[in-house]
Amino acid sequence: MRTWIEIDIPALVHNLSIYRAQCENARLCLVIKGNAYGHDLKTMSTIVNDIDSVDMVATASTQEAVHAYNYGCKKNILALSILDEYLQVAISYKIHIVAYDYHSLDIIVNAARTLHVQAYVHLKLDTGLNRLGLKLSEFLAFVRHARTYQEIVIVGLFSHFANSEQRDQEFAYAQLQTFKHAINILHAQGYAIPYTHISCSASTLIHTYDPLFTMVRIGIGAYGLWPSPENKQYALANNIHQELIPILSWYTTIIQIKEIEPGESVGYNRTFIATERRRIALLPIGYWDGYDRRLSNNSWVRIHDKYAPIVGIVAMNLIMIDITYIPEASRGTQVILIGPYPLINPSEIALRCSTISYEITTRINSDIPRVAVQQPNCYTTKENPAIISIATQPFLSI
Repeated sequence: MRTWIEIDIPALVHNLSIYRAQCENARLCLVIKGNAYGHDLKTMSTIVNDIDSVDMVATASTQEAVHAYNYGCKKNILALSILDEYLQVAISYKIHIVAYDYHSLDIIVNAARTLHVQAYVHLKLDTGLNRLGLKLSEFLAFVRHARTYQEIVIVGLFSHFANSEQRDQEFAYAQLQTFKHAINILHAQGYAIPYTHISCSASTLIHTYDPLFTMVRIGIGAYGLWPSPENKQYALANNIHQELIPILSWYTTIIQIKEIEPGESVGYNRTFIATERRRIALLPIGYWDGYDRRLSNNSWVRIHDKYAPIVGIVAMNLIMIDITYIPEASRGTQVILIGPYPLINPSEIALRCSTISYEITTRINSDIPRVAVQQPNCYTTKENPAIISIATQPFLSI
């Protein structure tokens, strides 16, 4: 196989157990939007059926939600944002959907009326992100209006943090207070809402559990990636005593090896020029596959327990690596491009690309096969110093 991705089920269960311990009696919703953050919607839709700690899954759109259902997901499904041409199918599947203003409510009501069924609806409150949702000032009137329709059942109220992954939590706490106020307004009116949720991967690890919130939505953290370095630092120092483990490992194999002499270059634009004899291996992946072009001369891959630097520019379908210090590497040798190891985990790669780990995994081409594995994850931060010294040698380029 040219390239493939393995999804580590024990690591996923480990990560979810950390969040489960933080949210006490609240339900846990696993977010699988964006092709499950690049981990594959189909794979995650079936894995989740065997994870008891997960009560619901969430997608961005009704299209994703319908696909998750058709892939065999047995959990309750919530479409968080986008009402598209799959809306009627989603309603017929009893997928929970979002109403964020009067227009979206009308669309849902008309679709449910056409089907002669009721739609299960979560109302979206805008507490400060200023994306989808109703302002608090118009919220109660909207709820009263929505409750006049027999075609819908209001089962949820939710909101979305703007910056809960940052060190300064002042704005996040203000959003929390707004959301609590909305819940209390509903309670004062005698309205019972089963699902109330605002907490995400970042906030669940640093905010004290509040029984007013009956569900938490866990996205990036479930996949073993910290929402931000600040969130990781605070959580490990105060609340959490276990590391999250990245669950994705991306593999390929060496297809050719050649030796180059001093003065020879590698790749487009001759960005890498050897100053001594080097042993270069070619890998059959590139930026079309989702391996970021910003990693040109700027990252490593892992072979056995050693690291080889990327040399030259990442091309559309090929990258080159320097295996001079890995003499055992040969044609067909397995290579890890991204995985739960220092230097090549999504968080460290994201730093080198001046982006976030979300982008690193979601941009991996969805055509690449994903396979779920039960083998124990061998992640460790205690790497052999000799190996690290090989990995971190300066790039031999001018």
